[in-house]
Amino acid sequence: MKRLSSCWVLLALVSGAATKTATGAESPSTHGVAVVAGSTAADVAWPLAQKLYRDRSILPRGLEESVARVLAGETPPEGSAAKLADMRALRDSIHGDDAPSRLVLRDLCGRLSVKAIALVTHPPVEARAFDCVTANYLRAVYFPDDVSGHGWAGAAHALTLTYGAAPKKETRVAPGSNATEGRQFYKSWWFWGAIGGAAALGGTALIVASTGGSSQMEMQMHIPR
Repeated sequence: MKRLSSCWVLLALVSGAATKTATGAESPSTHGVAVVAGSTAADVAWPLAQKLYRDRSILPRGLEESVARVLAGETPPEGSAAKLADMRALRDSIHGDDAPSRLVLRDLCGRLSVKAIALVTHPPVEARAFDCVTANYLRAVYFPDDVSGHGWAGAAHALTLTYGAAPKKETRVAPGSNATEGRQFYKSWWFWGAIGGAAALGGTALIVASTGGSSQMEMQMHIPR
């Protein structure tokens, strides 16, 4: 009976997963990677979370530290917000690559607005990335840098390369140039067409162009009376 009621709780928590998270396209509002600990991976999941979340290009927007710690395996303090209890229930419902676990992961993708979820398991100590767009795990498997399972520099770097936000490109303007300046009028076909028309009427044009690097030009035209 207890197991049946737990199933009902899980179904209630993820009932909106199909409508909250649409696969096949990445939403502009999604950002970063959330770290989630498997059932016995709390001690090794939080070090990966700390390493990842130091980089703002991959830190999920609006992720509260209390939520991050619960997802990474910590037990919510007694009397804490219901949201933390829900996150713990979702976390404890993830067991790997089975269909119910995928449903929970998709729901977390929508709740956290992230590009991926790094699921850390133990044993063996490893992490896999659940892609929120494809709703599948990447083939890559990430391992800690040392046997203690507390060093994740390599895994954090690889995840950042895959899911980190690209830096904004800056447009640099060379000194002395005017980025808003349009094409010089004397380089346009209509200008020389006008000069040709004036010459056909018997006029002569004298054009003096500055050679000092300026785009200014002086023009004199004489039309016989």
